[in-house]
Amino acid sequence: MTEISKEQFAKGTIWKLLERFIGRGISLVISVVLARLLTPDDYGLIALTTVFTNLSEILIDAGFGTALIRKKEADDEDFACVFTISCGISAVLYVILFFVAPFVSGYYERPELIAVLRVMSLVLFIQAFASTRNAFVNRNMQFKLLMKCNMVAAVISGAAGITMAYLGMGVWALVLQRLLQQLIITVLLFIKVKWKPKLKFDSEKFKNLFGFSAGVIGASLVNYVENCVNSLVVGKHYSVSDLGYVDKATILPEQISLNSFGAMTNVLLPTVSSYQSDIDRLRLVIRKVVRYTSYVMLPVMLGMLVVSREAIIVLFTEKWLPSASMMQFICIYYIATPLMLIDVQIFFGLGHSNIRLKTEIYRIIFILAGVVLCCFVFDLEIKYLLMTNAIAAGLGTLVTHLEVKKLIGYTLTDRLKDTYKSLISALVMCAVVMGAKYILNRFAFPAIVLLIIEIAIGGLSYMLMSVLLKIDVFKELFDILRKIKSL
Repeated sequence: MTEISKEQFAKGTIWKLLERFIGRGISLVISVVLARLLTPDDYGLIALTTVFTNLSEILIDAGFGTALIRKKEADDEDFACVFTISCGISAVLYVILFFVAPFVSGYYERPELIAVLRVMSLVLFIQAFASTRNAFVNRNMQFKLLMKCNMVAAVISGAAGITMAYLGMGVWALVLQRLLQQLIITVLLFIKVKWKPKLKFDSEKFKNLFGFSAGVIGASLVNYVENCVNSLVVGKHYSVSDLGYVDKATILPEQISLNSFGAMTNVLLPTVSSYQSDIDRLRLVIRKVVRYTSYVMLPVMLGMLVVSREAIIVLFTEKWLPSASMMQFICIYYIATPLMLIDVQIFFGLGHSNIRLKTEIYRIIFILAGVVLCCFVFDLEIKYLLMTNAIAAGLGTLVTHLEVKKLIGYTLTDRLKDTYKSLISALVMCAVVMGAKYILNRFAFPAIVLLIIEIAIGGLSYMLMSVLLKIDVFKELFDILRKIKSL
């Protein structure tokens, strides 16, 4: 793999961010419309099925996609081997889920889960075709192509889902929308990407790839357990409707933090891999990425925390209002996530997937401790469970950073230097918005008017603080935005 230049990294990052912002932005609009037509119970049912389909998708990829991206020399035989393995695993897993569906339905006492899970599990076959091709696209940094495919898929699948919801199809509108979106992306990539799938297994290629992917899949499985513990506990200990409220509370923070700013990590992995022999240059790249990520992420996440009530009402209507208090803790959770993902790409790019597994084990211990305390010891409200998740995310990020320090010499002091100005500016912004909110609440403004005013005040105060604290990223971001026009 040739060394990725600063220009290539910047261009790849811009296209990846555009892909996530536009694609996820369209999905968000569609989700807003669907939320007005469907119920929390519908979303709760889908959240339960994804517990099982997500596990299957992890097993289908088995970390081989990441192994293909970071491998210095990956040929057609490597891709063919991974594709063959993915197809075999998907077939086996679908059969398992088909016969497990009645037991899942019985556990939650929801008969409709049988058909929903069996149909949703068809996504596994699509995933088998998509995973290898996605690795090819990411390895070659073809993010512009990915953006176009995601836009088309989001619009067509969204239109189909909204139509079904309007016709009263309930949860099946969500099933169709999600299956169709994945199918369209896969078909478009099949047409546009030059690599053609071949069924061919090579034991030597498998051993070479599995040596690295074992740590990746181990970490992914631990992360999966962490995510599904909350879904399973909320769906059973609380209710399926509560799970639906959590789903809506998560959508904005997740779209912006994980799916948008986390998009930089997709570009970061091949970049880190190309700098394996130059740790000093790698450290400089990582520090800049942390500065950019924290500068944008902190005000957005903390800002959403402050305006969560207005955001939920405007986007999803008042029937989703219980999601507002949940969203505040979820915003804190997603402050830590992008920084952790940056560290994870360092582990993968330098070939230390075993460290990723170790840090995920620590994180799930923190998560499980919160679940036990909130649900089985003190029987607390669901918002306290989400609060312990946020604390666990912060502790997990600290653990990953301590491991990064050992690998590239990026100290905790360095990270604080890279983020403290953005944090101060974001906290001041929140204080200003909360003060304005206190005054505005004396008047009978509609929620949408309040939201617009609060966002405007928050944006202006954050930019003012950026100028006062002389944050370099503020100016650099404007330069990057100008470069987008020349792409």
